[in-house]
Amino acid sequence: MIVPVAELVLVAFVEELVIRGVLFRIVETSLGTWIALGLTSTLFALSHLPNEGVTILAVAVTAMAGVRLCVAFMVTDRLWLALGIHFAWNCMFGTFSRDL
Repeated sequence: MIVPVAELVLVAFVEELVIRGVLFRIVETSLGTWIALGLTSTLFALSHLPNEGVTILAVAVTAMAGVRLCVAFMVTDRLWLALGIHFAWNCMFGTFSRDL
């Protein structure tokens, strides 16, 4: 099954907006960058637990992806780079891998 591009964009946009655009900024302001990085990356990984075929390894990889997305956001102070990386990740591992 191939997921429509609009769905992939919407999922990446909403997740980045909520996790990095809102939660990361709030936690960073109150508790600091390192705690915000760890907490939001963990929440990002845990939010993917309901995904089909999820494993412990998949959760760990998703947490590391969350760190990378967060760093992309911190470096640019914009969501666009993180959103683009997230969208590309979803395309490569969410769409095409289902058909294999």
